[in-house]
Amino acid sequence: MPITPRDHLFETPWAFDFVPAVRLLEADGRATARDPRFQGRAPVGGDGDPAREAVHLRGTYSMAFPTAQVDGLGEPKVDPERKPEGRPPGPPEMTVNVLGLTGIMGAMPRHYTETLIADLRGRSYALRDFLDMINHRMLSLMVRGWEKYRLPQGYERHGAGGADPVSQFIYAIQGFGTAHLHGRLAPDAEGRATVADEALLYYSGLMSHAPKSAIGLQALLTDYFERAVRVVQFRGHWIDLDPSEQSRMPNTALPQGRYCRLGVDAVAGARVWDVQSGLRVVIGPLTYTQFIRFMPGGGDLKRLAHLIRLYLGPAVSCEAQVILRRDQVPDLALGGDVRPQLGWNTWACSEPPRKDVDDAVYLLDIL
Repeated sequence: MPITPRDHLFETPWAFDFVPAVRLLEADGRATARDPRFQGRAPVGGDGDPAREAVHLRGTYSMAFPTAQVDGLGEPKVDPERKPEGRPPGPPEMTVNVLGLTGIMGAMPRHYTETLIADLRGRSYALRDFLDMINHRMLSLMVRGWEKYRLPQGYERHGAGGADPVSQFIYAIQGFGTAHLHGRLAPDAEGRATVADEALLYYSGLMSHAPKSAIGLQALLTDYFERAVRVVQFRGHWIDLDPSEQSRMPNTALPQGRYCRLGVDAVAGARVWDVQSGLRVVIGPLTYTQFIRFMPGGGDLKRLAHLIRLYLGPAVSCEAQVILRRDQVPDLALGGDVRPQLGWNTWACSEPPRKDVDDAVYLLDIL
């Protein structure tokens, strides 16, 4: 079996610096470890029980000059006569040579170290355990201070979900600062979000940039779906006018008329042709399996609509053109896993198509 980083840490702890060694043990506590005793361990420096933390930190009591930051690492020494039944073993114990109370570089006067050495020779551990209670908290806060201005490590400590302070700041800047707004992007039939909130964090630079651009939208969608995406601007579409917004000449009911000034606000008809507020997102060419996911009812099309609406807002009308590779066009047949729908996923072809099929266009405003 190949050696793991955790095994390497326990075999040669002096080869690791202090903070990376602690972070490795914390990561081991978060992951599914081979040894179930170390699952669910909390990071050091928190407000919980130190016995549930990933590692117990001890100071050194040697008078020798240290050659490494980590002096030793081992399993906790448990007295079977004093260990309560059913209680899980404690965390591994790490002896470090930095920022301790005792030792050649300790903060306390040297005679405390000499007294501690004499007590340990007499198998008296009370003073050592008392000082290590302080050492553990002090060294744990040192790790927390190291992580404070390192954003990736802060996110890693709190785990997925954006519970760290920086993630909360970014959510607030984007307008998602309150908890009830999380987990609502592109919900499925059961109300669960199909676009993770972490996507808002990852694309926060694009989301917060103003003014919004077609290049930014194209970059966001290309990266999220990992598909070829192209944004075509100025796609004209009809906008229906509410009867109260339509032009009316002066009459008994409207002596002044309504929206009837030529060249200013008069419109002939019940709808207007608008070019500047419409765009088309072209996706593909895709395989048939990918193509099905971008059909109405498919998860990817709904995610596409919600991401575009989140990026551009409701003022822009969008449509999606999904392109199917010509070698992926299925034969016309009834039955099968996917319901045949002419013009969407089924084509009555007398011969193989000579180009990629691009006639599947869906209006995203109604999704």
